[in-house]
Amino acid sequence: MTTLLGLNLSWTAVLAIPAALLVAFGFASIGLAATSYMKVWQHADMVYFVMLPMFLLSATFFPISVYPDWVQWIVMAMPLWHAVDMIRQFTTGLIQPTLWVHIAYFSAMILVGVTVATRRLKALFLR
Repeated sequence: MTTLLGLNLSWTAVLAIPAALLVAFGFASIGLAATSYMKVWQHADMVYFVMLPMFLLSATFFPISVYPDWVQWIVMAMPLWHAVDMIRQFTTGLIQPTLWVHIAYFSAMILVGVTVATRRLKALFLR
C-alpha cells in the first residue's frame, strides 16, 4: 500500500516483506516457547508486561537519540527495536552494515525459540 501511495523512498522496500516474515517467525517461535510454560490463562498477562514497554521504547515514535545512553542500550537489546530499524533501513534505502546484526538477532531468536519449544512440547506430550 505504501508503494501505491508513493511513500517508499527506495526500491529496497520490497525486501521489507521477507524481513517482516523473519521478524514474525522470530516472535512466533519465542511466543510458542513462552506459552509452553504457561499453566493457566492468567499467565498471559505477563506477555503484556513485556510487550508494552518494548512497544513504547522501540524507537518507532521517537528517535533513539532522545533517550539517555543507558536507556538506549536497553532499547537496543529489545527485539522490536531490531525489527523497526531493519524495516526502516529497507523502506528508506539507507542500508547500513547493522542490517546483518538485525538478521542475526532474529535468526538467533528463531533458533532458541524453536529449540526450547520443541524440547518443552516433547517433554509435555511424550511422557
